[in-house]
Amino acid sequence: MAPDAKNREPSLGLSSQNSRLGVQPASAVPQPVLPRPAYLRWAPLPKLWDLLSVEARLAADGVVEQPDPSLQKTFAKPPPLRAEVLRKLALPGRIEGLLKRKVNVVWSQAAALNGDLDQNYSCGGRSIMSFNSSREIVNADLQLASMLPKEDKVKAVALRSCAVVGNSGSLLGAAHGPAIDSHDTVIRFNAAPTTGYEADVGHTTAFRLQNCDHIGFHEPQDEILIASVRNAPDLRRFAQQMWKPGAEWQFMFHPEFWCHVWDWVAHRKLKPTSGLAGVVLALHLCTPPVDLYGFQHDAAEFHYWNKLPDKVTKQDVYEYHPLQEEAYLYQELQNLTLVRLWP
Repeated sequence: MAPDAKNREPSLGLSSQNSRLGVQPASAVPQPVLPRPAYLRWAPLPKLWDLLSVEARLAADGVVEQPDPSLQKTFAKPPPLRAEVLRKLALPGRIEGLLKRKVNVVWSQAAALNGDLDQNYSCGGRSIMSFNSSREIVNADLQLASMLPKEDKVKAVALRSCAVVGNSGSLLGAAHGPAIDSHDTVIRFNAAPTTGYEADVGHTTAFRLQNCDHIGFHEPQDEILIASVRNAPDLRRFAQQMWKPGAEWQFMFHPEFWCHVWDWVAHRKLKPTSGLAGVVLALHLCTPPVDLYGFQHDAAEFHYWNKLPDKVTKQDVYEYHPLQEEAYLYQELQNLTLVRLWP
C-alpha cells in the first residue's frame, strides 16, 4: 500500500466488478474528518495479559473452571480429542449450515437501538460474552451508541481473494510475504507486526482483529480495526478509542458474531481464538478458498515476533482456547476446499 494510505479510505480490494452485493466502491466512502496521527516505530512486547496464568484470567472473567489434569505441571501435549467431541465436530452438513447462516459482523446503531434490546445473546453471560443483551451494552455506556456506524457495512462486503495471517512462529523463514501481499484482502490479528518481517508475513493489512488489550492502529497501513468487546472493561477501552482520530474505521464485533464463531467449535472451552474469528469472517466475506498462513500451534515459537513463557504457550492456551478443535476444523475446511493451509 502507498505511504499515504493512512490518509485514504480503506479499499478492501473492492471494485465495481467484484462487489457481488452492490457495495459502493471505496471512492464513494466519505473521507475521514481527521487524518490519522503520525506513527512511531512500534516495538512489540508481550502484553501483561499474555503473562497471566489462565487461573487469573478466569478469575477476572468471574468464571470457575476445573483445570484439565492432563496439562498440569508437565506441559504435556494435550491428549487427542475424545470420540464424542469428534462426533460433534464431524456432523454431516454442519459446516455448510454454518456458512449459510446470516450473521451481523459489527455492532451498529441499527443493532443497538432497533429490535428487542432485551433479547438474550445465545452465548451471553459467559466468558466468551459477559453481556446478556444489547440493553446491557447500551446501559454500560450511554454515549457509545451515537458513535457507532448506522448499520453493519462489513457483513454486506463481498471480497475476492483473501489471506488470513496468524501469529505462529512457523511463519519465520517461510517466505510467504509476496504470496500474502498478492491477495486483495489481508486479515491480521492484535499487534502482530509486519515491519521487519515483510519477507515472511507481507506488508498489507485490510482488517486487523483485536482483543481490547491490543486496541488501536499499530501500523500506518492498517485500514479497518474490529475489536472484541466481551465485558464492561473492554467496552470502556473501546469507547475511549472511539474519541481518537480514525474512529470511523474502528468497529466492535457484534456479540452474536462471537456466539456464531463459538458454534464452529461446538462450544468447546471458554472461548475460541481471534484466529478462528478471522477465518469465519473470511469464509463469510471472501471467495473461497481462503488462504491461511501461520496457523500451526505446534511451532517452535507461539508468536513469530516474541517469546512467551512455556506455561502460557504449552498449558494455559489449551485450557483457555479450543486449539485442538480449531486445528481439526481447519483440516475439515481444507478437505471441503474452503481454505488452503500453508505451512
